[in-house]
Amino acid sequence: MLADLHAHTQFSDGSFTPQQCADAAKAAGVALLAVCDHNTVDGIAPMRAACEKNGQTLIAGTEIDCLCDAFYLHVLGLGIDENNQNLRTLLKKCSDILDWMSDDLIAAMEKDGQNVSVAEYNAFVRNPAHGGWKGIDYLGSKGFNAAYPACMEHYAK
Repeated sequence: MLADLHAHTQFSDGSFTPQQCADAAKAAGVALLAVCDHNTVDGIAPMRAACEKNGQTLIAGTEIDCLCDAFYLHVLGLGIDENNQNLRTLLKKCSDILDWMSDDLIAAMEKDGQNVSVAEYNAFVRNPAHGGWKGIDYLGSKGFNAAYPACMEHYAK
């Protein structure tokens, strides 16, 4: 049996809907799939429905973005309870921190004379089909390299 224990959807940095993700996995022969969107469990229910429709088994998961001293880490959680309020609170906090990092980045780039604007960024609506998150999608729309890992250079600076 083939398994993919680390799939992402449009609910974080993937570009596929849960159904598209499950369908692509099925086409590749994957029978066991874990959805592990960054800092959210919102994609689990639609992924569960997609996997049930396709005859696949789903493992509920998440990928938690963490800062530990100067290290940026990803912690993978598999077999989680997506209804656990403590987990949901932690994921919201981690998501908010990434949003603040994007806000700070755009403000610093605007101050440095880059072709970005905080006001424009605040009004920007992310296209989930692009993958990534709002900051990366916005920078891509402004002509910056939004491909991984090049886009992460903006955040590293």
